[in-house]
Amino acid sequence: MASPYGTLRSALAAIRDPHTAPSAPTPGSGAPMSLSFSGGLGGGSAFGEVGMAQQLQDVAKQLSFQMEYNTDLLAQLQRLEEEHLVFQKGAADKQAALRQALAVADAARADANDAKRRLAVAQEVAVKLSEELKEARVDGGALRRQLEASEARAAEAAADLRGLHTDKTSAAAQVCGCRCG
Repeated sequence: MASPYGTLRSALAAIRDPHTAPSAPTPGSGAPMSLSFSGGLGGGSAFGEVGMAQQLQDVAKQLSFQMEYNTDLLAQLQRLEEEHLVFQKGAADKQAALRQALAVADAARADANDAKRRLAVAQEVAVKLSEELKEARVDGGALRRQLEASEARAAEAAADLRGLHTDKTSAAAQVCGCRCG
């Protein structure tokens, strides 16, 4: 598609210099309109006046076509400017949406980083608690073994005490039997 500015330039050039433009264009064809005169402007003959009237009608017709063509060009230029404004608004809307999406992405990234940091802290705490649990199990096992050993010694001591009590009772009965009998 030809640039509307090139067409506008050629139309303006044709208006400035009608001898360089093609003759008899139609409105809306995209070709610049030109004005041309044939014959002289003098002579008082009837044929000259009729010719002059015909030329004036041709000029008026060409000017009318030129005005329509100029109006078409202005309408096209206005339409292009409106399309450009719509495009600029659309681009601005898209930029605003992009900025908003980037802000949301930044917030999500910050949330993810915070969650990652909290997860790392939680993992450190879990590892520390796991180590403390292992130590407590080891300590609990050692304490259980000590308790079992203490209970075994207490049972032995109780058995020894019962044995001593039995021996004392037997010895007392023997002593009492020797004296009493």
